[in-house]
Amino acid sequence: FMTALLLKHFVAEVRCVNEDDRGGGTDGKFKLQHRHWDAAVDIEYDQFNIEFDTFPYKAETFDVVYLCEVIEHLAYDPVHAIHEINRVLKLGGSLILSTPNALRLENLWKLLRGRNFYPPYSGWGVTSRHNREFTRTELCQLLASNGYSVEIATTHADPGYSYPPFLKRITQQLDRAHIGTNFLDNIHIRARKSAAPKYSYP
Repeated sequence: FMTALLLKHFVAEVRCVNEDDRGGGTDGKFKLQHRHWDAAVDIEYDQFNIEFDTFPYKAETFDVVYLCEVIEHLAYDPVHAIHEINRVLKLGGSLILSTPNALRLENLWKLLRGRNFYPPYSGWGVTSRHNREFTRTELCQLLASNGYSVEIATTHADPGYSYPPFLKRITQQLDRAHIGTNFLDNIHIRARKSAAPKYSYP
């Protein structure tokens, strides 16, 4: 849906990436339909594995790379993907990243009640579940150690999370008041490529 919004609202060339076993379509094409749309949107994508493959693009090709709700699904290691994104970004280009916050109130509430906060195993395979969630601080450290300057790093409430009603109200109030920023649902980061790519761990 992020791709459909980009295609609808921005004048830009958009390139999409999908794993070859997660296409849901054929020949690198996917038909996206939403109940509020009059017609489906046809999206083409390049097939490769961002955890292991060299991205099939020349260095400094893109102005912006979106990594939205992806990094938590990586099963092996995010550093390769972060390194390759840096390589294909133009100097000064932006990485827009969003991911669930490991420290969100939902997880803390589950721990207090003696419940496991990890998502269940998925029958769709290892990359269909959350393999590793991150905190805002460690994502900023990861990006800084790999040639990015973090410009914005915030967390926000997400009404889609399955909180008890009282906890959802608290989370939304904290978001409106701009407090409790380490404990809200989703992390949103904008970082600029400020140096050549490194392959580095914080």
